[in-house]
Amino acid sequence: MKIKRIFSAMLAVLMLTSALVFNTQAAGTPTGTEHMEVTLSSNVTEAGDGDIVTIYVNVKNNFYATNMRWPVLFDLNAFELVGENGNARAFGALASDHAIFSAIDKTGETKLYPSGYRPNRYGLLLLHWIGGAESGFTKCYNEPDGMVCVTFQLRVKEGSSGTGNVLIPPNSTLFYNQAMENPQNPDSIYRWNFVVGSTLILTPTQISLGALDPGIAPVEGAPTEVIIEEFDDDAADALGFNGYVYGFPDDVIYNIFVDEDDIRVYVDAVGGAEMTVTPSEGGYGTGTLLEITYAGVLLKSYYIVILGDVNGDCGIDDIDLSTADAASNGIMDWVNIEYDMIYGTVGSPFKKACDLDADTAADAIDVSNLELFYYGYRTYSQNCSGTFTVPTT
Repeated sequence: MKIKRIFSAMLAVLMLTSALVFNTQAAGTPTGTEHMEVTLSSNVTEAGDGDIVTIYVNVKNNFYATNMRWPVLFDLNAFELVGENGNARAFGALASDHAIFSAIDKTGETKLYPSGYRPNRYGLLLLHWIGGAESGFTKCYNEPDGMVCVTFQLRVKEGSSGTGNVLIPPNSTLFYNQAMENPQNPDSIYRWNFVVGSTLILTPTQISLGALDPGIAPVEGAPTEVIIEEFDDDAADALGFNGYVYGFPDDVIYNIFVDEDDIRVYVDAVGGAEMTVTPSEGGYGTGTLLEITYAGVLLKSYYIVILGDVNGDCGIDDIDLSTADAASNGIMDWVNIEYDMIYGTVGSPFKKACDLDADTAADAIDVSNLELFYYGYRTYSQNCSGTFTVPTT
């Protein structure tokens, strides 16, 4: 008897799902005011060779959608899909149990392209969602305020320039948009976009291409925008590296970076370049080397500076206090190198991490400041300006 009940429940789900997919008759009663906006956007406004761009699909509607299909076109001369079918992912209601989401690369299938869009000009990613059923209730999509419900990724092709377009063509025949009047009544399904008075708004997105030269840049949308300090050519030649990277979150004292993936949250290569991360002897803290290469050629290199992390283990502890004390007495070999004596402002990344008051010296005052930092009486700004805050108790 139990097996019979389970079979009956499975059959009911199958029948309802089939009804959602194949019922194209206006069985429900539409309001005539059905409204949907599909807005495409991206995580960046500019991108260069090899950069990966994430496309967001935001859907806003005022009715119970049960079946939605969107053909997304992208410039083939500018982009290619990343991974399998653009690594497309569904979120929220579209990713719920008993719902079906698919993303299929239909690039080049001529019959699927609407008039005015050629297969040799555009790639085509077909996004499709079907709301399933559970306990006689249909999974619907109803977001009057809108939400990002799908993301996928594109890679910028080498040599791309100008503007890269990503859009949903309004004259496509691939739309499949069903709705229902009552989520508990499968007979109330109807095709909302065939209803007089319904509105569909499609907003494309554009990315400026070729605007970024190969190099290094802060990651857009990171929790904190880091500072990349570039030396002039003479300083870079004398030191053998091109600058510092600092300005990580001010409130971090212990183990901000465990591995190189943590660093790439804040800074990475752009314009088709690659970044190699080599930790310092202490770990992924001060002294971590970032090397930027393009086509196998080293372009520039930078050292990470975490203010107060004097030994490079990515934390601030008593070892840093003893190291700073040794530096203040001229013991550390990175304190008085010849270049520092000439320029006075740049040199070892460890010296910069030790110079809490930003007066270009690693001295007894910095040791005192570091003690206050370590014991929580002050929080020094990681922008290496010498400013600090006194935590409230």
